[in-house]
Amino acid sequence: MKFRIWNKTLNKFVPPEEWYINGNGTVYYYDVMDGELIQAASGNCVVQRSTGLKDKNGKDIWEGDIVTYDTGYTYSKKMSEVLFRNGIFDPVPNLATTWGTSIDSKSFIVVGNIFENPELLN
Repeated sequence: MKFRIWNKTLNKFVPPEEWYINGNGTVYYYDVMDGELIQAASGNCVVQRSTGLKDKNGKDIWEGDIVTYDTGYTYSKKMSEVLFRNGIFDPVPNLATTWGTSIDSKSFIVVGNIFENPELLN
């Protein structure tokens, strides 16, 4: 499984080579100046999982991404945040109960994420 980390203090994603998650889920950052691993402050970072899927353009789809998708109706596109809940990734809230169908990941297009582009969901 792949992960990415959003640092709330730096307001950016931390490159994968600069962090480590131990078996207990504790996040450590690599301090370039000291060459040491330093435990991240509690609540300072958000760990997100990869869905393992790719969008229409071949881009990885991550928890917290904002995607557009075609609803199947003429000229009807929707935008939604990809969530992880009830043990599954849910890019389209209540899709199964609302429409009784599912959507192939290749119909999604990643247009941003909740940290860098929150205005997309307004």
